Amino acid sequence: MELKTGLKGVVVFSIFVLIILSANAFSVTGKQITMIHPGKNIQEVTITNSGDSALFVEPTTTKEQYYTPHNVSFSLSENWEEKFNKYEWQRVDWLNAKYGEAVLAPHTTETVEFVVNVPDGVTEGTFYAKVEVKDIGKKEGTIVIRPVYVSQVVAHISAQQDTTLPLCEFFLTLFYMLLSAIVILTKKKNAKKNTIKQ
Repeated sequence: MELKTGLKGVVVFSIFVLIILSANAFSVTGKQITMIHPGKNIQEVTITNSGDSALFVEPTTTKEQYYTPHNVSFSLSENWEEKFNKYEWQRVDWLNAKYGEAVLAPHTTETVEFVVNVPDGVTEGTFYAKVEVKDIGKKEGTIVIRPVYVSQVVAHISAQQDTTLPLCEFFLTLFYMLLSAIVILTKKKNAKKNTIKQ
């Protein structure tokens, strides 16, 4: 099946965490839902180390990456695996891990980024993929259990990019603009005083 071009509409990005093995004290973000668009999309997964020792983890993508031109709706409460099996999907390779590994100090949380590269011609549909977060730290002993967290990714694609600044970024930008204006006015005032004194 070929990717359809000239499509309009929407892809929903969600991350669901399924614990396969859990010997270590770390966890990964649960379900997330957001919008993605044609081009490069940066998405985040939060990893928490609740243990007493440093944690070495590696985010990796899997071959389970699929796209359908249908706008398939997903909710947080339903079983995404079952929903996925109801539609025809074609295999794609859009998801990449931005960082090779992350080191988490004890009792800390880090954000790891993933990139979803949507082809320019794809402007609607649904994207589904799985990513893994693996414990890659050195282990001692005969039996080594390495936790692997599998995140299911579901995305609704929109042709329109959100160019609006988030509220916190807007106020931060406004603050720096006001601060710059105050500095400039203060310098001008001081320069004028110095001129008058001379």
